[in-house]
Amino acid sequence: MFFLSHQSCLVLQVIVRIQLLWHAFRRGLASSLYELMPDDDLFIQRILRHANVATTRKSYIKVREPHLVVWHG
Repeated sequence: MFFLSHQSCLVLQVIVRIQLLWHAFRRGLASSLYELMPDDDLFIQRILRHANVATTRKSYIKVREPHLVVWHG
């Protein structure tokens, strides 16, 4: 059996959280850019450096419901 020390577990938890935050940032960036430029998902693909635009469309661009967006100005 393989056991991790307490410190190793903490390091793994930090790495997982950083990965989750990084992907959340990329999804938020892709979604925000899509709201600004809905016809230019190829540009968003290039920014995210995806080999296939389908990855960008399927996994990263999340369209928000217009009635849920509140503008503060």
